[in-house]
Amino acid sequence: MKRIIPIVIILILPILLLGQVTITKTADESTVDLTFGNFPIVNFEIIVTNNSSCTIEASVNDDLYDPQVGFSPILLSASVTEGELMINGNAMVWLDTLAPGQADTLNIQTQFDPFSGPGGGAFTYVNTANLEYYFNCCEEVENDGDPSNDDLCNGNCEPSIFNPDPCPNLCADILSDGDPTNDYLCGVSDAGPNTESAEAPIIVISCDPFCDATFQYTISGTEVTADYVGFGWFVDGEWTLDGMSVGFGLNITLSNLSPGTHTLCYSTYDDCVFTTCQECETFIIEDPVCNLTIVANPEEINCQNPTIELTAEFSGTPSPGMTLVWNTGETTQDITISQGGSYSVTVTDAAGNCSGLADIFIEESLDLTGVSISTTSTYVDASNPSAVLTANPSGAGYDYMWSTGENTPQITVTTPGTYMVTVSDNQGSACAGTGQ
Repeated sequence: MKRIIPIVIILILPILLLGQVTITKTADESTVDLTFGNFPIVNFEIIVTNNSSCTIEASVNDDLYDPQVGFSPILLSASVTEGELMINGNAMVWLDTLAPGQADTLNIQTQFDPFSGPGGGAFTYVNTANLEYYFNCCEEVENDGDPSNDDLCNGNCEPSIFNPDPCPNLCADILSDGDPTNDYLCGVSDAGPNTESAEAPIIVISCDPFCDATFQYTISGTEVTADYVGFGWFVDGEWTLDGMSVGFGLNITLSNLSPGTHTLCYSTYDDCVFTTCQECETFIIEDPVCNLTIVANPEEINCQNPTIELTAEFSGTPSPGMTLVWNTGETTQDITISQGGSYSVTVTDAAGNCSGLADIFIEESLDLTGVSISTTSTYVDASNPSAVLTANPSGAGYDYMWSTGENTPQITVTTPGTYMVTVSDNQGSACAGTGQ
C-alpha cells in the first residue's frame, strides 16, 4: 500500500520592518594630530536614505557635541543637498522630506577644538547624529485600491515633525485591512517618531602641550617684581607667595616682604593637557640689619680727642636675635677706641639668611701743637748772668723734658746756647711737642 505523505507548503509573505530608513555619518579623517597652531579642519558627512515605500518626514539633529570629552568643535560651515538647515551656534537641525528610495546628504565642516581631550595621550572623539522620522502613508492609503479608507486621510493626512499624528485612526485601519505587507508602517506608536543614530569617531593622537609658566623677577630692598615671559595656551595665571595666593595676571609687585627665604610661583592652566603648569623661584629678602655702615664721632683721634666712639648703623630697625662682632672682639653696637687704624664690624641676621660687613679707617694725630719757650732774657753776660726759660703750655696736665735734663716747667740757665723742651700729655694720650 502506497503511503501518501502530505506536503505542507508554508508561504511567508515578505514583511518590511523598521530600519528601512538609514542614517550614516563619516568623517574625512580617522586621526588628527593636534599640535600648537595646528587646529585641523574635519569634514563630516551625514547621509539619510529612505529605503521604504513610503515618503518620510525626516529631522536630523547634530549638535557637534562630544559626549566622551565634553567639548564641541567649532562649526565652520554646513550644507545640504535638499531640505532646510537651521543653525543655532554649534547646534544644527536638518529638516527634509524623502521620497521612497531617495537619499540626502548633509555636509559639515568643523575645526577641531584645540582644547578638547587629554593631550599627550590618544583618545576618541565620538560625535553622534540623531535622526527622527515619520512615515507619510496617506498616499499609499489613497492609492491602495480600497476607496473605503480614503476618508481617513481627507486629503490632509500628512504627518510632520510638528504634527506627527494628524490621522489617529490610520494605523488601526492599516493593521485591520487584511494586508500584512503594509503593517510595518505601524510598527511603532502612531503618536511617536522612529529614531536612528550614527556615530563618527575621530582618534586624536596627541595634543603637544605648551605648558609654560616662565617668569623673571627682580628684588629691590623688601620689594619683588615679577613678569611672565613664556608662551603657552593661557598666560593670565595665578601668583602665589609661600603657598598663598597673592594675585592674578601677567605681572605682579609685592612690597614690604619680611626678611628671609620666600618662594614665588606662577601657575597657569593648560587646557591642552588638562593640567596646571607651574614655575617657582626661591629668593631671599635680606634683613635691613645686613645693610650697615660705621659712624665715627668725632672722626679723628688727636690730642684734643684722645678717644672716639664707633657706632654700627643699620638701614632699618635691627632685628631681634642678630649677632654683631667687631674686629676688636667687642659685640656691642657702639665701641670706644683710643688708637687709629682699621676697624670693621660684621653682622648676621637672626635667621642666618644674610650677613653684612662695614669697615672704617681712623686717622690719629699725636702732635701737640703750640709748644714754645718764653724767656726773661735772650742773653747772659756779666751784667745779666742768668735767664729764666718757661715751657708752654704749662700746667698739671703736662710732663716736661729739657735738653738740659731737667723736667720742670721752668729752668734757669747761665750759659749761652740753644735750649729745647719736649712737652707731653700726661692725661692718657701720647701727644707730645717740641719747642726751642
